[in-house]
This record gives sequence, structure tokens and C-alpha cells, in this order.
Amino acid sequence: MEFDETLRHGIDANMRNAKGYFSKTLEVQERLSGLVGRAASDDGRIKVGCTGQGGLTELEIDPRAMKVGSSELAATLLKLAREAQNDLRRQSQEIVAEAYGDQDPAEMFRDRAKFAESLKTMQDAFSGTMSESLDSLNELKRRMRM
Repeated sequence: MEFDETLRHGIDANMRNAKGYFSKTLEVQERLSGLVGRAASDDGRIKVGCTGQGGLTELEIDPRAMKVGSSELAATLLKLAREAQNDLRRQSQEIVAEAYGDQDPAEMFRDRAKFAESLKTMQDAFSGTMSESLDSLNELKRRMRM
């Protein structure tokens, strides 16, 4: 029965880890979905906000800001939109770093070689565990035949 208990313990531990990771991922997704990146002009007369789902979602223009030419106004709006996107990116990175630390889950997919290596490591670990399990089962069968 020692083998059964060891196997059950390993499965339970893996399930707890998977549930914890899944729960953490759901929490991160929820926090990310509520983020708004914001930026404002130096004089505060133009303010923009953006989200990951809707792009530019907030725009406030004080009437005094429209006294500049249309090209200057357009340039300011584009600049602020980029700044708001950068603010959103910064906030997102902080949330992911807080939740996962050095193990940014998105990083794994950026480097194909590193991803392939991780998969190989997981496969080797799984194969090793399965091989040990089969060896234990075969030993158990052998003992039962005696």
C-alpha cells in the first residue's frame, strides 16, 4: 500500500499546484481586465485613457486646448495615446510580476528554444515518473506471484 499512498500524494500535490496556478491566473486576468492606462498633457487640458480591450476609451479636451492648430492638437492626442498605452503596459507588467515573480508566463512563449527546452524537461520528468511507476507496478506483480 506504500506505493498507492505515494502515488496518491504525488497526484494530490500536482492537483493542488495546478489549482493554485489556475486560480492565480484567473485573478491576474480579472485585475488586468480592469486596468486603464492614463495620460494628460502638461497643462492638464487634454486627458486620455485606454484599456487593453477597447483601445482609447476616455478623452477629455478642455475647450481652451482647441485654440491651438489642428495639427498640434492631433500630435498631442497621438502622443498622449502612446503614453496611456505605455502606462497600461507598465501597470500590466507590475501585476504579472507581483503574481508570478520571475516566472512571467508570457516569457516562456517568446523564446521558442527555451519553450522547447521546458517542454522537453517536463516530458523527461513525466517519462521518468511513469517509468518508476511502471517499475513499481511490475515489482508489485512479481511479489504477488510468489
